[in-house]
Amino acid sequence: MEDFKRKIEEFDDLLQEIASHITSGVLFEGTRPSEVRSKSEDLVNSLQRSIESIMEDMLTLKPERTATIKRTYRKLQTSLNSFKKTLLEDIDEEREDISSAIKHLREFVEEAKEFLKIAREVEADPSRGIMEILKMREICEAKEYISAVPIPELIHARLTLLKKRSENLKLQISSLQESLENIKVQLENFNSELKKFYPSLDIEDST
Repeated sequence: MEDFKRKIEEFDDLLQEIASHITSGVLFEGTRPSEVRSKSEDLVNSLQRSIESIMEDMLTLKPERTATIKRTYRKLQTSLNSFKKTLLEDIDEEREDISSAIKHLREFVEEAKEFLKIAREVEADPSRGIMEILKMREICEAKEYISAVPIPELIHARLTLLKKRSENLKLQISSLQESLENIKVQLENFNSELKKFYPSLDIEDST
């Protein structure tokens, strides 16, 4: 979950930076389309990786919202592809107006806000069943790690002692359960014998 939260925050920071540049009008200011394409390549790749990674985490943490998550992702992907296509195909090198590309990028930012909203909802309320599975996996991985790490002799001796105490406790519990069963049988026999002498006696069944 911490990794998922970090991805959300990083994506949010990136969106705010893009939105700020769009609002101020300094995004790609004074650059030719060829230069914009070059500068945009890293941005598009970074956005693509972010939304794919966040989507995969959401599908894992909240599978019951798969339809909503995928629908929002597709809309986001469409806006990003439109921005990329405009830069690569639609803008004439001789015509330095890149407003159409900025328009698609602005649409992407707006779609991303809804995407982020859903991501934060998933973070706040993941599927309980999935969380239990993830916790169990973490415990298993931790046990495997511990067993693979050399343990100092003192710690090993301590763990051995604790294991022995645990086994002794289990034996004591088993013995106590056996004793209770014997008491229960004796009580039933006593009640049975008592009814022979007092057939009309109403004896409460303690079993």
